[in-house]
Amino acid sequence: MQLIKIPHVFWTGFLLVVLCSCQSTNIEAPTTNLDLNSVEFKQDTIYTFNTRLEEALNAADSDFFASQISRSAISEKLTEKAPDIFFSPQQIDATALKFKNKVLESVSVIPSVISWEYLYSETFSLAEVASYYRQETEEGYNYFIFWVNPNTFQIFDFHPVTFELSGLDFLVKFSSLMIENSKGDNKQLVRKLIAAVQAQDIEQIIPIYREAKDSLVSEPVLDDFVLRSIGQFASSENYETLIENIIADFEKQSKSSLMFESYYYQQGNFSKAINAVKAVKKFALNDSKMQSELSILHSLNNNHSLAIEHGSAAIIANPQDEEAYFSLLQVALYAEDHQLATEIIDVLVAKFDYIIDKDVIVELDNHQAFLESDTFAAWAQKHMQI
Repeated sequence: MQLIKIPHVFWTGFLLVVLCSCQSTNIEAPTTNLDLNSVEFKQDTIYTFNTRLEEALNAADSDFFASQISRSAISEKLTEKAPDIFFSPQQIDATALKFKNKVLESVSVIPSVISWEYLYSETFSLAEVASYYRQETEEGYNYFIFWVNPNTFQIFDFHPVTFELSGLDFLVKFSSLMIENSKGDNKQLVRKLIAAVQAQDIEQIIPIYREAKDSLVSEPVLDDFVLRSIGQFASSENYETLIENIIADFEKQSKSSLMFESYYYQQGNFSKAINAVKAVKKFALNDSKMQSELSILHSLNNNHSLAIEHGSAAIIANPQDEEAYFSLLQVALYAEDHQLATEIIDVLVAKFDYIIDKDVIVELDNHQAFLESDTFAAWAQKHMQI
């Protein structure tokens, strides 16, 4: 089972962008919520763009990727989302450049990348299209949204779905949070939290974060701030204590994050691991990889009917995904549904030209009952594979 581990190097860099954008202004800025309505759009052109982008990402073609991230488009969005935060066009442009560089850095520093795959796009307005991507690494799968202007094919925002907010929304809303709390005790509270993160003072982060949540009214952005910050502590001996405390605070709010799945899995708490996976955006949740992930987790949680349901959904989502069939085969063995297991083996043999013998089957969990079953004996005799 491949567990998901989201890289965090990029997100602490965003904090520097936030600080730069807020240091010179004390103007109060309201948070802007965009009301986006789906419209019809020529999907063939956005498909062509994303096909090229996918090729560039897989070829590590940073020049092409950089050429598609528009500094001017980012500036326009900053002006639209936060017209009162920045003093001048020059400040907006400088912030846009920092944001662009951080997006480039975020893609280039992710370790152990095996491949990027473009999934599909969804249109929200004549100038905003969300292009959905899956990234496979040696440690699992990550999901991202590239926000694109379909008229110019320029990228203006970037959103790893383990976080609630996109990069630009985080930048704007955290800037607003700092401005709105620029006086009195709250000002010191925000600054203390930032200083604790920058100083990697783990013992101070949790109590300051909790105090901030009690005093400030911008919970989503504050939660995003903490999630984007904790990656820099991964090598610390106190990291487990830090993540446990943050998870406990999220649980009190009935919230979760894909970032927590690995922790819950290691603790054997499969119900909460399932909730962590289900916290992702719909496009990622419906992907074959996440459906397979849910099928395995439900099996480990002894809910075999749901496990088979999700395993089947993974195959429906992508009938060419070989991994989905092997995941469902593992689920069938967990459930001791030996008839289903033989049917999946038949598909693997016929569709993907696999040779399935005992050496393959013994690599799966709970294989012994299957190998000793009458169902397997009858199947083996008929197919002469074993």
